[in-house]
Amino acid sequence: MSWIHKIAASFSTSGEKPVYYENFGHKVKWSPLHPSHEEAAGLRSRWDKLADESLARLIAIKGERDLYTTLKEEHQNDDVLGQLWTEVNTIPEWVDWEQIQRGQDVYYRYAIAIVAGLTYSSLLGGMGAHKIAEVLARTGGFSKSVAKRRMFETTQHILQCTRSLESIKPGGDGHMSSIKVRLLHSAVRGRILKLREKNPEYYDLEEFGMPINDFDSIATILGFSATILMISLPKQGIFPTRREVADYIAFWRLVAHYVGCPTDALATPELARAYMEYILVHDIKPSETSRILSQNIIASIANTPPSYPSADFLVATARWLNGNELCDELGLPQAPFFSKVLVFAQCLFVCYIGYSSRIFPGFDKRKIETTKRILFKILVSNEGLGGLTNFELQFVPQLTTKTEAGSIEAMDLKWKEMRGSSEKRSAKVLIVFFVIMGIMGLVGMWLFMKITQFVGPSLFGPAAVGFTIATQDGVSI
Repeated sequence: MSWIHKIAASFSTSGEKPVYYENFGHKVKWSPLHPSHEEAAGLRSRWDKLADESLARLIAIKGERDLYTTLKEEHQNDDVLGQLWTEVNTIPEWVDWEQIQRGQDVYYRYAIAIVAGLTYSSLLGGMGAHKIAEVLARTGGFSKSVAKRRMFETTQHILQCTRSLESIKPGGDGHMSSIKVRLLHSAVRGRILKLREKNPEYYDLEEFGMPINDFDSIATILGFSATILMISLPKQGIFPTRREVADYIAFWRLVAHYVGCPTDALATPELARAYMEYILVHDIKPSETSRILSQNIIASIANTPPSYPSADFLVATARWLNGNELCDELGLPQAPFFSKVLVFAQCLFVCYIGYSSRIFPGFDKRKIETTKRILFKILVSNEGLGGLTNFELQFVPQLTTKTEAGSIEAMDLKWKEMRGSSEKRSAKVLIVFFVIMGIMGLVGMWLFMKITQFVGPSLFGPAAVGFTIATQDGVSI
């Protein structure tokens, strides 16, 4: 069923009793917009075969290094490479460049909240999708020692795609990095399948499906887009406008086109939500591998630069965004009350910054440009990647590759022990919040007393609010 027919069917009323699905706190009312199990199975049986064929040609020409340059130089000499080059440089008719630019701005308007959502909801919470987790575990890219770098590489791709409109157009940094990511996915898929030929027990193809299949690719793109807009931001107190939702979904739909992911699931915000909800209620089934990878994410970034967040604060954020039920299943420890309070303060801060941007366009524009510079500076610094990555196959799947669990070292955080800039900021926000609330309370009491003195007791007396007080003599006062 095409997405147009799905939307039309969603408005029909059959009088049938609605069907609900629930999983880890997500309760979904099923509709014709949601994909069927057959549609999902069909997507899982398909993958980016054009990228696989192109990768084989590129390796035959110049080896596994600098694949993008080889593709750019040789696409006119090879039909398969020419097909790939034409596809990634052809802009779909549904692209509206003004909308794409607005979608890019959404990322920086809510940057702090979106980065938190990407890290703790999309990535860590997404590890509950055990089939995807099995592929990630076999690359070794989410062991405790390298998971942080792996996350920074993903951040590089996002920043290159969002820096400017020119960066996402053909020839721009974001366009190039998307093609490199596409070829990287193909390399991982091919490597896993070759290892499976040597040892069928290495990867259960029937259980987990083709590595990086079309359905998993859609799930990944939705994790960057719909999950952020419809779950992560609202849980932090930010409710994007309908236009922001449409713009951000459209932006990620274009990125999906570049990386070889089917784009129909992102044709409208309603469809994106429907596919996201299917994944939430049918695909989130944490395994032991899910638990290892999710714990490694916390362990790899706790007490490390650039912000030195404590493990307690990270766990509290993860539980705030994913809910206790899923986090318990992922094996995350309980968060101290004080850390929960700091997460609440962070939500107050991102709400203040986010809604201020909506109200004051001039402030929004300056903040977006400033945030772009700061995030990119952090990315390329020694505390980040120490330079830009070329998206080559660094974490090569091997038969011996096994992602070990890293330990989460809780600190039982106290005021004097805070090192992380995010926690210090949250503590300051919390202090300011209570000071403002206290001042507003005092001012409110003072105004109330002044008003009662000015108006007199007749306004606020018992008779004014419909009460009478009977005396012993039967006289009402």
